[in-house]
Amino acid sequence: MKKYNLRFIGSNIEKYCIDYLKNIGYEIITQNYRSKVGEIDIIAKDKDQYVFIEVKYIADNKYYNIRKKISNNKIYRIYKTALVFLKEHKIDIDKVKLRIDAIFVDKNFNINYIKNIFQESN
Repeated sequence: MKKYNLRFIGSNIEKYCIDYLKNIGYEIITQNYRSKVGEIDIIAKDKDQYVFIEVKYIADNKYYNIRKKISNNKIYRIYKTALVFLKEHKIDIDKVKLRIDAIFVDKNFNINYIKNIFQESN
């Protein structure tokens, strides 16, 4: 029962985030992209940038140290998975801009959206 509830919550949170991204002008390309390297929750375009977005649900509404909720290893796997996605779709990495973002959503559906989380981790 608990796994079902977490999947249900996760699915609804991702739909909520997609609506949020569309409202701020993003074009949604796909969600839950998987490769041998890893998984990306949402892939979108923000003008001329490809954006690879990790979605995190924060059940306790505690936003302190929010950046630590995604490890550097996870960010690196998202980056490697993004490269697989671009290659698979014949998108020249040298001719596009890409960015890794994170959306944190709490139990009251408040959003904390962080752009360029990959740069923040370095």
